[in-house]
Amino acid sequence: MSFLRDYAEALLIEPCMVEKGFVYQVPWQPIDRGSTDGYAPGGQRLFNTDIASKYGYHRPERVWENKEAWRQFGSDLDAAAAATAGYDDALVACREAARKEAPLVSDDAMYYAADAISQSYSAAISSPESAATLGDWRECMNDSGMFELTDNPEEMPTPDRAEQWQISTPGTVASTEEIALATADASCAASSGWTSALYNAQWAWQERFLNDNQAKLQRIGEELDANRSMLERIVVDNAPSR
Repeated sequence: MSFLRDYAEALLIEPCMVEKGFVYQVPWQPIDRGSTDGYAPGGQRLFNTDIASKYGYHRPERVWENKEAWRQFGSDLDAAAAATAGYDDALVACREAARKEAPLVSDDAMYYAADAISQSYSAAISSPESAATLGDWRECMNDSGMFELTDNPEEMPTPDRAEQWQISTPGTVASTEEIALATADASCAASSGWTSALYNAQWAWQERFLNDNQAKLQRIGEELDANRSMLERIVVDNAPSR
């Protein structure tokens, strides 16, 4: 939703900036960026042997049509603002005008959902059912020759290994060594029962959360649907051709 909001707002800003004599050309973008191999649509991390064998512990980068054009658009704006007198002031004025036509959609719902996901994840990791599988996971990893272990599979790899493999550095890819460890880790997490215990504990927590907050979640869903419809109309009416 946040990307769609940014795209719709940029499309409303464009004619205002052009009228003021500035370059501001928004490239075509898809309405929905979709997800990646490494995350569920709700934002939860996914990790199994198929994902580990492709990416190791690295997070798959989200890819969408015309992604590089959108990145270049952002870079061009920064360059224009730095080099062109009055650009920033014009952009602020045009953004304010755009937000009168399409009020800024709040991120409160996104934060509410993200917080719920985080709580369910923390509760699942510390659940007795998950904890009961850790001995088997460690034994399986030791049998595979992997001795540098964290407290649980979700914290793998160790900080030293993460730094060595540049797991958090954009543009890097997994080494053969990293893939081997990650694949063994994912396999041991599954065979020890950790994966299913974690999933079941999260499911139970989220089910209780849905039941306890049904009215609020219903209201949030309706607001999100209305906001998305508004943003999609703006895109359809103003987007450039592909």
